[in-house]
Amino acid sequence: MAPSDDFSRRLDGIQRYALLAAAGGVVLCMAGLVASPERFFESYLLAFLFFTNISLGCLGLVMLHHMTSGKWSYSIQRFAEAGMRTLPLMALLFVPVVIGMSDLYPWMHADRIGETAGRKVLYLNQPFFLGRAVFYFAVWTAMAFLLTRWSRAQDGDGSPARTSALRKLSAPGLIVYVLTATFAAVDWAMSLEPGWYSSIYGMLFVVNQCLGALCVLILLLRCFASEKPVADIISPAIYHDLGNMLLTFVILWAYMSFSQLLITWAGNLPEEITWYVRRLDPGWRMVALTLIILHFFVPFMLLLLRRSKRSPEILWKIAAGILVMRLVDLTWNIEPAFHAQGLAVHWLDPAALLAVGGLWAAFGIRMLKGAPLLALRDPRFRIVAEPASGTPHG
Repeated sequence: MAPSDDFSRRLDGIQRYALLAAAGGVVLCMAGLVASPERFFESYLLAFLFFTNISLGCLGLVMLHHMTSGKWSYSIQRFAEAGMRTLPLMALLFVPVVIGMSDLYPWMHADRIGETAGRKVLYLNQPFFLGRAVFYFAVWTAMAFLLTRWSRAQDGDGSPARTSALRKLSAPGLIVYVLTATFAAVDWAMSLEPGWYSSIYGMLFVVNQCLGALCVLILLLRCFASEKPVADIISPAIYHDLGNMLLTFVILWAYMSFSQLLITWAGNLPEEITWYVRRLDPGWRMVALTLIILHFFVPFMLLLLRRSKRSPEILWKIAAGILVMRLVDLTWNIEPAFHAQGLAVHWLDPAALLAVGGLWAAFGIRMLKGAPLLALRDPRFRIVAEPASGTPHG
């Protein structure tokens, strides 16, 4: 079932607004680049990582979908496929990060790094850094392309062989995704402070990616729930399952974040605790407290309630709140590397988010056009897509 004309016009309108936002953000960013190049690159890196994380989270959730085949995941599959297909755009948007490497990464300057970081020169050097980035984007883009191509081919022939191919790619693909996303997190975020390291950091980024992507997908599902054929299968039970997934990732985020803090603090080694000392100084302490309350305790308590998970009106608000906290959490992770003295919000921060986010949204909408909103001819979907009883799946 192809999207209706009304739906296509609706997507066109959203895409126009996204492009207008991107244009305004680009103009502001260009002015900021001229006025304060170093501050521009800091803000741009934050925006780039935020939206790249969502794209990668969509990739991971699509492969998870093909391995589990739950009814809830069919409701968001096509939105997630559109999200992961923005990865070629993010590869292009990585260019400003490359241009600003000398302003962003201390290991680019031998005189600015300590002895501990200096021993990492075989890994932290510009040619190897760029080579790894090319490899990451090539692998991610290839997996996203194949997953989407085979899924679209299945829309035409409904062949069970397509299902087998999607599963065979997704099983090792999840492992490859976790490994590459872990190393990318180390390269692009953790190396901002090259003297510090954490073995949990990369995996924490993977959890963050899936959590942020799931929030976006819940918002998109709520936005387009009235469109055919999604409207034919959507039910409180599906929202309930999505709420359970959201709760799972919130708990994982809290568990891994606390584990990293506990292990680092218990070790009490100068080269390890510096990262937390910066982020628990008075200027950043309130941000950390906000994350504990609004990123964990509030959504945790709300998502324990059956009513919150089964009500789309409540669930999308919870998802929106967590998504905002994802940005706050990423800011708390990234910005103290540049501004250890305290919170330093700059007008270039929202400008970069507008520029990168507008382009990301416009490209994602383009990827959503022209294909059914559900994989109606997937043999697995025919099994799960029975009339909803309204009973939660788990």
